[in-house]
Amino acid sequence: MLKTKEVKLHVLPEHIDFNNHVNNIVYLQWVQMMSKLHWQEVATQQMQNDYLWVISRQEIDYLRELKEGDEIRLLTYIEKSEKQKSYRNVEIYKLPENTLAAKAQIIWSMLHSQTKRPMRIPQEVVSLFSPD
Repeated sequence: MLKTKEVKLHVLPEHIDFNNHVNNIVYLQWVQMMSKLHWQEVATQQMQNDYLWVISRQEIDYLRELKEGDEIRLLTYIEKSEKQKSYRNVEIYKLPENTLAAKAQIIWSMLHSQTKRPMRIPQEVVSLFSPD
């Protein structure tokens, strides 16, 4: 089973744009929030000090509108890791129907915190997100 992180929240007035639905930038903010929460939940403090993550590619599919007051469930997991890249998925479901409203695949690249240079993801980090 994949190691996942899940969060529920409500769409707030500040999430809404001039089209009266959630702004595209908000989806990216949610993706970043979920990525950070998942990393902080599983990584040791030493890992968090030694490694940085930066987005190298992002792709978001918007499937259903989300509006103010909607309750949503965000789910994230790592699909795979290769060399310095980690492929993270974030799925956003509208509740109570639990229908998929958006899905994102974000490719994160690992950097060494001191040199800011790309580095291969250590096996100890890969194993944090791998199925048992």
